[in-house]
Amino acid sequence: MEKIKDPRQFFFAIICNVCRYRCGTLQEMRLHVTRNCPVQPRKIDLCCGHCGHVFYKWPEIVEHLNQKDMHNQPAFRPEYVFPVDVRPDITLYPEDPENIMVCHIT
Repeated sequence: MEKIKDPRQFFFAIICNVCRYRCGTLQEMRLHVTRNCPVQPRKIDLCCGHCGHVFYKWPEIVEHLNQKDMHNQPAFRPEYVFPVDVRPDITLYPEDPENIMVCHIT
């Protein structure tokens, strides 16, 4: 069990293109791609909800998102918005896939 404590919670989603999982922090996405992706763990194919760019290497999306005030930037398109009120202090249970929070674009 790991707590997500990343203070940089984005107003836009970071999206796993492998399984469509969405989250609002780099820490949560790192846990997803390294342990929790139900389709293909460790595959990096991520979409940045701020600009729509797709990243295939973890260091590149980290560098892209680790910019001053990036966590306060808006989403590129309305469907990439990740509302603040659905981002509490989240606990992930990697050993129990039924407890993985998944949000889908509606």
